[in-house]
Amino acid sequence: MMLEFVEGDIRPIYGVRVVHVDNREAFLKLAKRYAKENGGIIFRISTNTADVFKFFAKGTIFVYIKKKRGVRNE
Repeated sequence: MMLEFVEGDIRPIYGVRVVHVDNREAFLKLAKRYAKENGGIIFRISTNTADVFKFFAKGTIFVYIKKKRGVRNE
């Protein structure tokens, strides 16, 4: 099943776990594994400092954050 990136957000609600995934490859591997359950939809939010990717599966929101170049932690 193909993955589809859409602009939007998933907000956590009570009882839903949020898991941060450290690298892009692991995030995409998880997204492909659960593509049948969630329709292959990955939500993307773009700001001037980072791109945030999220999908929902098995009662968990998986999150990957890609910082943009030139952005420092302060």
